[in-house]
Amino acid sequence: MVKMNYAARSLLSFFSFNIGWWACALGASHGWPWLGPVVLPLFVGVHLYFSPGRKGEALFLAALGVIGFSIDTVLIRLGLFAITPPTHWAPAWLVAMWILLGQTYESMLMMRQNKYLLALSGAFSGPLSYYCFEALSLLRYVRPLWLSVAFHACFWAILTLGLFLVRDRILRLCGYVPILIVEPTVMAMPVAPESQPSEPRAAPSDPDKS
Repeated sequence: MVKMNYAARSLLSFFSFNIGWWACALGASHGWPWLGPVVLPLFVGVHLYFSPGRKGEALFLAALGVIGFSIDTVLIRLGLFAITPPTHWAPAWLVAMWILLGQTYESMLMMRQNKYLLALSGAFSGPLSYYCFEALSLLRYVRPLWLSVAFHACFWAILTLGLFLVRDRILRLCGYVPILIVEPTVMAMPVAPESQPSEPRAAPSDPDKS
């Protein structure tokens, strides 16, 4: 198996998510809702191939698909937003978005260290994606728009923290300790050689005593 370092995996997940996101969104908006789910196995396969915790990542992405389907189905039935064309179930292209998002979790290391920053990231990025879906006529938030988006933002702030805990738990159960902290590289400072003890100097003579 070809190994890939953390920075390279983060870059790969970034491109995978963005390409997959557009495949799901533009495919659904142009009448090809199957496009995103069809290309999803390719991105997941590449992600798992280079993942150091392959089994745990696979289980987490599978769990995330179930979680995403359940959550969006409940929100649709509660009336927070409506899918176009109308459906009472979260469509496959939307579930694929959740799985693509899960691939980026390892790369969110800096935000992982600060729960407030992580919650803020979820509160911003989650509703933003759904708002873009509305711009593409894929869904419509219930009005007033600001209230729906505000509720969704609060929901995603809490949800993001919970999903990271789920990921950590699954990875640990599979025997892989998730990356939590990047230890700074400590450069050894050169140690000065021990100085040789110098001979004691003779005390200066006092001319008044001579």
